[in-house]
Amino acid sequence: YIYAKPVAMEVATLTDAVDAQSFNTDTILSPGVRLQTAQPPVILTRGVVKLLYDNDVEILIEAPAEYQIQSSDAIRLNHGRLFARVSEAGKGFSVLTRNTKIVDLGTEFGVYADTLNKTELHVFKGKTTATATVNNSIQNIGVIGGQAREISADGQARDIHLKKNGFVRAIDSKTNLIWRGQGL
Repeated sequence: YIYAKPVAMEVATLTDAVDAQSFNTDTILSPGVRLQTAQPPVILTRGVVKLLYDNDVEILIEAPAEYQIQSSDAIRLNHGRLFARVSEAGKGFSVLTRNTKIVDLGTEFGVYADTLNKTELHVFKGKTTATATVNNSIQNIGVIGGQAREISADGQARDIHLKKNGFVRAIDSKTNLIWRGQGL
């Protein structure tokens, strides 16, 4: 047998953090730290982190959460809240949860994944495609700006109310600003 160890590649930078604390990583959660693939999941126990992928995809993750950098165009969210702002250069970026693969088609969207394998997708601008498995068949679910869908553990999708203020969309550690989309 040949065991090939995945090669770690730097694909993103932690650009900001507010009161962030991790349970299981040696990486200090401070601005400027380069992030690599082929690393164990990060368990964020407190605060919010902002990641900037090299292809201009901005990700904000709010504790409690568990996430893992998968590749230069994908992140895995085992549980927690994630907001993504994807530029034209990052089109096709994916967020993987335990039961769903969400592919960006040029947008701003939020993902909530719980520990019971339920995923919520909230699209604020643009459009996405969510792929889930239902009864051993693949189901593609298109979601556009202003819409939200919940995908249950068994892959069933249903419309839900868009949570306009449900995701951290911007942070600034200098002022301790955490903005969820509400009017200023």
